[in-house]
Amino acid sequence: MKRTLSVGLAIVLSVGIFFLMSCQTKEVTSAKVYIQQDDWDKAIEQLEQAVQLYPNDMEAHYLLAQGYGKQGKFPEMVREMDASLAIGPQYKADIDKLRQYHWGTNFNKGIKSHKEEDQESAVESFKTAILIDPTRPEAYKNLAIVYSNMQMKDKSAEVYEDLVKVVPNDAQALRQLAQLRRDLKEYKAAVDVLKKALALDPNDSGTLSSLAITYDLMGEKQEAFSMYENALANDPGNTDLMFNLGQLHFQNGNYDEAINLFDKVINASPDDYDSNLRIGYAYLGIADEVTKEINALIEKSEDVPQEMRDKRKGFFEKAVPYLEKCTSLLEQNPSLSADPSKVWHFLAVAYINTGEKEKGEAAFKKEEQLK
Repeated sequence: MKRTLSVGLAIVLSVGIFFLMSCQTKEVTSAKVYIQQDDWDKAIEQLEQAVQLYPNDMEAHYLLAQGYGKQGKFPEMVREMDASLAIGPQYKADIDKLRQYHWGTNFNKGIKSHKEEDQESAVESFKTAILIDPTRPEAYKNLAIVYSNMQMKDKSAEVYEDLVKVVPNDAQALRQLAQLRRDLKEYKAAVDVLKKALALDPNDSGTLSSLAITYDLMGEKQEAFSMYENALANDPGNTDLMFNLGQLHFQNGNYDEAINLFDKVINASPDDYDSNLRIGYAYLGIADEVTKEINALIEKSEDVPQEMRDKRKGFFEKAVPYLEKCTSLLEQNPSLSADPSKVWHFLAVAYINTGEKEKGEAAFKKEEQLK
């Protein structure tokens, strides 16, 4: 008998709870009538009253979010969606659809405005998309692009700072943030970000290369060398890494190491203008070092061995074919160099020092024509 009473009581309680849950306030009932009539202004009036009188009404908050979305009041829409979800998950699926719809609408508006070069409108649309769904990375990335196009890289960096909080394991996003910090000459901040990316994948050649470039810009040459060497060890066929490391050696007067690396780039791409140019300049640099040794002996009134003179001439001879290649490439594409006359000048110097006087004079004339 006692058990029967308990069951009976449970049934009564269940019916009572169901009744309470199925009850709907008159404000929500009125709002639904207005919604059926597509009169959202009046529906919102009723719903605003509902959430004030019954702040724990999940449905009222959800419907009010829907109404605010119709009116384009997106901060208010987000507030009401969050309020509904904070009470319970009953309308989560509907809220997710609402969020997705308005995110997509604003994101697409941003894309359209950007294509039409209406950057201010694009900014507002992407910012609204981020407000509606801050977990999706696409709007952040596009907003950063728009800011960069507006020459507002500081703003782009701020956007990427927010993005990497959303996707902390996105190495590409971290590298892009580091690039922006580097462009702003905030090198230490760039290094800190790249170290986070490196922690995700210690062997990533892109991250190692970015770190090397940043250290180089900071004047920390040894760190830069180390990073480039690590990057090449993990990606030995990467000609960009070879070139960058070669350039670092070249800048530090390590001409043999630079020539070796630039030569590997040329093996992969014979018409690489910059690598041909730097090998030519590297041989001229070595020839200049020998010239200084010869001049030192002359100042001391000491004899200069013929072997040393031949050695100097040999380096000029080695420079010639690379510089000639550059002049040929420039004739095909003058935009390869901002000042093509310099290449002709150094080719003329190389010709003169190898005994090719006529070729040297012709090259000097070409230099004057291009100035």
